[in-house]
Amino acid sequence: DLQPVYALAAEGEDLEEAIIEVSRDAMRWIYRQLEREHDYMMADEQIDESIRSNEYEFTEEGARA
Repeated sequence: DLQPVYALAAEGEDLEEAIIEVSRDAMRWIYRQLEREHDYMMADEQIDESIRSNEYEFTEEGARA
């Protein structure tokens, strides 16, 4: 929906600048979502669950058996 972009442009801001700002906001939102997902996937509990569910086994040195 481009309504917010046109609203920004209507307030005296250049349409190109408004589109750039809306795009940056979207990119920041996507980045935050990716960051949250990464943090979730790297949490100790999630890694432990992945090891158990995939039945990974390790040697005493820590390498996968």
